[in-house]
Amino acid sequence: MEIVIAPPTPYLALVAKSVSIPVISQHIDPAIPGGSTGENVAEIIKNSGVVGSLVNHSEKRISQSSIEFVVKIPATIIRAGIAVASIEIAKP
Repeated sequence: MEIVIAPPTPYLALVAKSVSIPVISQHIDPAIPGGSTGENVAEIIKNSGVVGSLVNHSEKRISQSSIEFVVKIPATIIRAGIAVASIEIAKP
């Protein structure tokens, strides 16, 4: 088990620079850099110093196709921790 912290998006960089435990994003959108104004794009979130993201948590549900997009993002960019009702839902 690993202890991480998931602060609100505006504070990701500040917290990542201030703590010694891993910092993750509360949400990541199924988007690529470029025409994605207002979305939490993995490559941009990573630049904040985070190592991963929650995906599909209870306050920010996304579709199955969006989950599949996000989990295919290479781990070298960002790790995705998926919150689902069952493991069967998370299987691509």
